[in-house]
Amino acid sequence: MDKDFEKDRVITDVECKRGYACIKLKLKESRKEVGEILKSLAEANVHFTIPKIHQNTLNFVLPQEELNIAIQELKEMGYEETRCLSGCSLVTVYAPDMRNLFGVMVQILEVMLKKGAEVLQVGDSYNSVSCLIKEEKLEEIIPSLGEVFPQATLKCNLR
Repeated sequence: MDKDFEKDRVITDVECKRGYACIKLKLKESRKEVGEILKSLAEANVHFTIPKIHQNTLNFVLPQEELNIAIQELKEMGYEETRCLSGCSLVTVYAPDMRNLFGVMVQILEVMLKKGAEVLQVGDSYNSVSCLIKEEKLEEIIPSLGEVFPQATLKCNLR
């Protein structure tokens, strides 16, 4: 099999979705309460992603339309100190063999930085890298990601 052909096909898709928000929550005591928080949000049908657990905080991304539900749920649990950022987009780059690719995150972050987009949160999995950015930079970033990953299908809804 032609290895150059396979190499050209590694990044398969670049997906851009508008309508996200981010919550940063100050924990009451420690990380022990994170499971209870996430379980409560899930039971309230909040579709969170990219949770980041720090020593005294929990950050996560969620659809903008679920922000008020999440805030209300957190208040009912006694969490008053929440910082929310709305008007975000989630940019995800997919590759079936992401684990064995090196430098993909660097390429994505270089595009973001060149276009002046602040990367608010990053998450990765076995087949993807996701970046949360402010929505106003999305339209500038898409063509540049297409140039960096020309073999990828761009799945970006700008409405």
